[in-house]
Amino acid sequence: MTTATTPLRSIDLFAGVGGIRLGFEQAFGERGIDTVFVSEFDTHAAETYAANFRTPSKRERERE
Repeated sequence: MTTATTPLRSIDLFAGVGGIRLGFEQAFGERGIDTVFVSEFDTHAAETYAANFRTPSKRERERE
């Protein structure tokens, strides 16, 4: 059961550079929203997304 203080969870399909995630984060404010999965096919968009949200890109994860 979710309450007003429990963060929501979302997935970001066809994520681009993260515009919808940013909108969700701003819209849900203090309650918060956790993005638990991201999918982006375009390499350049995925790297920009990773930089925008400080998450490792697929290329960075493959190097580890």
